[in-house]
Amino acid sequence: MAGSFLYTPASGTILTAGNNQALKVDFTPNDSVNYKTASKTVSINVLKGTPVITWANPADITYPTLLSGTQLTATADVAGSFVYTPAAGTKLNASPGQALKVDFTPTDIANYNTATKTVSINVLKGTPVITWANPADITYPTLLSGTQLNATADVAGSFGYTPAAGTKLNANPGQALKVDFTPADAANYNTATKTVSINVLKGTPVITWANPADIVYGTALGAAQLNATANVPGTFTYTPAAGTLLNPGPGQALKVDFTPTDAANYNTATKTVYINVVYTFIGFLAPVDNPPTVNVGNPGRTYPVKWQLKDANGNYVSDLGSFASLQYTSVSCGGFNLNLSDPLDTTATGGAVLRYDATANQFIYNWQTPTTSNACYVLTLTLKDGTTHIADFQMKK
Repeated sequence: MAGSFLYTPASGTILTAGNNQALKVDFTPNDSVNYKTASKTVSINVLKGTPVITWANPADITYPTLLSGTQLTATADVAGSFVYTPAAGTKLNASPGQALKVDFTPTDIANYNTATKTVSINVLKGTPVITWANPADITYPTLLSGTQLNATADVAGSFGYTPAAGTKLNANPGQALKVDFTPADAANYNTATKTVSINVLKGTPVITWANPADIVYGTALGAAQLNATANVPGTFTYTPAAGTLLNPGPGQALKVDFTPTDAANYNTATKTVYINVVYTFIGFLAPVDNPPTVNVGNPGRTYPVKWQLKDANGNYVSDLGSFASLQYTSVSCGGFNLNLSDPLDTTATGGAVLRYDATANQFIYNWQTPTTSNACYVLTLTLKDGTTHIADFQMKK
């Protein structure tokens, strides 16, 4: 029959979880004249709800990334707490499809069950970070060593270099050096490779060449003087060349230009040495005696100082240009081997200061000795070739 229903509890009421909960209805008929109101009660079981957990499979991570809120991001449709297995901060080994589980405990445990959800994550192998800067330039023929092959990595492992230690690289810029790194933990790390570049500069040959011994004027330059060697094969070009006759004089430059056979790996090189070209000094001639004899005479006396010079071929030298100076130094009569400092120029007599006697093949210089009595002197003849020659004098009266 027609009428209206009134439910207790009303529609829209959320019942708490529990069994045999009463639902009552009161019915009021439209024809209240002929019908009474009526009631009925039934029972209902309200089961605990199951929370809905939302959690997608996390994006891949790379070993040794630690689990964090980036991966452990489950949410639920009711309030509560989450416990993850494995927990945040765990370092998973590299492997695909590893399980991540969350256990959810609702705050309203009277009305909600606990809930669990499992997702999977791929943990990729990590790639070691190799640190290796371009090595400093080396010079041929330097061998590769730990100075250049010095890569490091952020994990333990072994390094294989190409080319290997001990290799001699040819001279060339920007040559590749490669390292292959094998991690000790191959289960969790990939192998890695890095390439750097090195400049190998041309080497400079080492020329060995000492200053040659003095030669006598008229000696042609030869192998005895032009005898440079180098530490690598090649050819030598001398300036002045072999066969050259040098003028007399001290410290004359001899230069060598070296061209290595292996021009691809070595630079050319140059070295200069110095040689003295001297006369053969025959000695002072009478009336002047050579050391250790002391010439004894009267002060103010004029000595004809005479000497002869020869070249390498035994020919007498007559060039007045061979003479540089004639000086004397006052010394103690107790000994003539003193430091000859502050020499004085000689005073010549008899016309020309210096002349050459072509008949006797000798130079003549008339030296007027000082007038001081009981004095001693060292007479020093300096030639154009830089050599000096002395005679000792003692003046008595």
